[in-house]
Amino acid sequence: ERGERNLSLQNIERIADTLEISLAELMKGV
Repeated sequence: ERGERNLSLQNIERIADTLEISLAELMKGV
């Protein structure tokens, strides 16, 4: 179960990083 929780946290971090990158790209595009 701990492993699953860790994976969830990693997924959230990856999503957050992806969103930040997307926002950065959008800002550059504008």
